[in-house]
Amino acid sequence: MQESVPFRNYYIDAIAYSRWAVPIFDQEKHLSPHFSGFVSPVYIYEKNARSWLQIPIPIFEAQGAYIQNGKIIWSIHDWHGSSSNPGLWKDSLVKWHSGNFILEEGYLDEYTRLPDQPAPKPSFQVRNVAFPFIDKFIKEVQVKQWFNRENKEEEFVIDIISNDNTYKKIIANKSTHAELFSQIKADPTFLSNIDNIGHLLKE
Repeated sequence: MQESVPFRNYYIDAIAYSRWAVPIFDQEKHLSPHFSGFVSPVYIYEKNARSWLQIPIPIFEAQGAYIQNGKIIWSIHDWHGSSSNPGLWKDSLVKWHSGNFILEEGYLDEYTRLPDQPAPKPSFQVRNVAFPFIDKFIKEVQVKQWFNRENKEEEFVIDIISNDNTYKKIIANKSTHAELFSQIKADPTFLSNIDNIGHLLKE
């Protein structure tokens, strides 16, 4: 991911879908393989899960989501970014869901922008992935791919989470971990291999 590569403007697609949104989300109905469409807003709860207050807490929430055959494809979220004047600007986060991968794009938009005016360009783009494991030591590996504007490098931020919820963090770029960086770029599933994770833990 480089700054010179144009962003795909998911915001435009998501807004277009939202015009035909179903106004009331039904978890059983809309997450079934028989439903496709845009629903707004969306609250998904873990079945039979309760908080200590006996009030269900959503495991996923969004201003709206486009669902295809029961699976979330797009979702729009409020993003509390770094707007210096929140009265003039609204921050939105659009997520593209594809299997284990989620691509996030942040947008800083003007409240006064008219519908026929060009939609804003993304202010950042991050790809997240989580690889769960059935292993006596490793619980999950979480990976964030992004462009670090401070050091001007593309990076993979890797969190290896153990079953006792301790974790090891590795930040891989061309300067710090050239070989690992190249391996992940060549094979996006490289970090889903438990043997590869074992080698990283020995570093």
